[in-house]
Amino acid sequence: MPNRNILTQPRNQLLSAYPLGVLKDNPSVYLRGNDALGPNARDSTVFNRNGIYSGSIQYQQQSIFTSDPSTGFSCITNQAQLSVTLPFAKQSEYSLEGIFKLNDALHFGGLIKYGDLGTGSGIGVGGSYYNNAGTQLMGLNENIQVQLTGFFLTVGKWYHIVYVNTGGNYIIYVAGNPILTIAGTPCYFPTNTIYIGWGHDESTGRSPHASCSDFALYSYGLSSAQIATHALLAQ
Repeated sequence: MPNRNILTQPRNQLLSAYPLGVLKDNPSVYLRGNDALGPNARDSTVFNRNGIYSGSIQYQQQSIFTSDPSTGFSCITNQAQLSVTLPFAKQSEYSLEGIFKLNDALHFGGLIKYGDLGTGSGIGVGGSYYNNAGTQLMGLNENIQVQLTGFFLTVGKWYHIVYVNTGGNYIIYVAGNPILTIAGTPCYFPTNTIYIGWGHDESTGRSPHASCSDFALYSYGLSSAQIATHALLAQ
């Protein structure tokens, strides 16, 4: 598939190798935290699917990248989020990729959700379950299916996290390594809105206080080799 993204990028996108690696694999949307001070986040692909910030957001936060440091944004209160609505819905295969950092261990909820309320799939964080505060990463597959990973995030540390849904199962990767594989679980394909942060969840209390520097959606399942390459570039 020809790459239509890289040659259209402004110079500030070339400061880090990670954006180039993401764009090379043709995401359907790619949002970076330094591309706006709000209320909009500019899509770095040729599709111009810009996101919208809402709630209490801190902009231009220190990110994981030393060469491009101010790409982070932080959701600091309940119901803060970045959202983007796509022109297509109910993808049977897709990948969600982001670089995240927890700012405290006192909250819980979705880090990335594709779809809202009871129709969402993605990645959350909590304690012994989705409704308890903590730092454990978990898979979200509609509100009735929460899978604990046994992987606990360290507060204040950046992580490269990927969720791959292949239509019949899903895999969660951290730093390029698979930490959870759910095979044969029905995947309830979501609506056409992606949320980073609160995500209009069933409970207003489900709002992790976290930071994000980069987020991408792909309309296909990323391979383990692609994810490993991206994780390496994100170090």
